[in-house]
Amino acid sequence: MKVSTTAVLDGFRVCDYLGPIGADVPIGRAKNGFDAIKQQIGLRSAAQHTSIDVAREKALALLEARAESLGANAVIGLQVSVAGNARGTRYRTRSGSMR
Repeated sequence: MKVSTTAVLDGFRVCDYLGPIGADVPIGRAKNGFDAIKQQIGLRSAAQHTSIDVAREKALALLEARAESLGANAVIGLQVSVAGNARGTRYRTRSGSMR
């Protein structure tokens, strides 16, 4: 399955737009107040980077599975964000799917 951040794929044409899809994967919570402060100012440990990498892989796999269930052969317009709040951090993907 092709996944792209752009709205087009070179050499392909969109035959059918199947609508937006998305995937959210929890990354985890800060273990203590110091970790929470580090997350707020953007400092991340090696363990947090590993967690983000694992979450990214899970989110993309979930996104591809959802696209395939719609009959899509590609996902275009991928948008990714890592969002954190008091309840924890989530890795989010949003995009459209095409056939």
